[in-house]
Amino acid sequence: MKISKRTILIAIGVLLISVLVAAAYARKGRAPNASPLGIEIALSKPFYVPAANGGKTTMVVIRVPAADGASQAAVSAIKLEPKMEGDKVKVSLFALVGDANNIKTCHDWDALKSTPVGTYVAGVDEEVSLVKLRDFGVSMGKDPLTFRVVPRRVLSPTPQDFELTGCDCGSCAGLICCPNAGYCIGCGSCGSVCCGG
Repeated sequence: MKISKRTILIAIGVLLISVLVAAAYARKGRAPNASPLGIEIALSKPFYVPAANGGKTTMVVIRVPAADGASQAAVSAIKLEPKMEGDKVKVSLFALVGDANNIKTCHDWDALKSTPVGTYVAGVDEEVSLVKLRDFGVSMGKDPLTFRVVPRRVLSPTPQDFELTGCDCGSCAGLICCPNAGYCIGCGSCGSVCCGG
C-alpha cells in the first residue's frame, strides 16, 4: 500500500493545527501574573501590610486590650498572615495566648500558644469582618475588626540595603516599619510587623 504525498501533507497539516489549538487553550487557561496586593487593617489608625509572595512570610501581630478580670488563658494578641494566592490574598488568623511582653523575633511569637481562628480569601477592594474573634473573647471596640485587600503600596523611604533582606515593610499612620528577616518591629500604636521564613 502506497501513501500519496497529498495524504502525508494533509496529515501533517492537521497535526500542526491541532498543536496550535492545544497551545492556544493552554495559554488561555494560565492566569496572567497577578498584581501584588496587601491588606489594610482598620484600627484607630490604618495598618497596612503587603501580602507575602515567595519564600518569606509576613506576619502582623496586634495586641489585644486586656479585659477586666481576664484570666491567664485569655487571648493576649492576634496574628494575621497575609499571602498572595493567585490574584487574591489569603489571610490566616490566629489567637495567641501567653506573655506578649519583650517579644522581638518571629520565633518568640511562635512560642506562644496559637489557636487557628479562620482563613479568609479576598480580592482587591473586598473587606473582611473578623467576627469569629468574638468567639475567643477578643473585642477591639464595638464593631468587629476588619481588613480590606488593597493594591500593594510603594513605601518610601526605606533603608538603603533593606531590599537585600527579602522582607516587606508595613506602615501605620505614615510610619514605615521594616523588620529584618526572622525579627519583628513595632509599628507605632498599630502592632508589630514580622518577617519570617
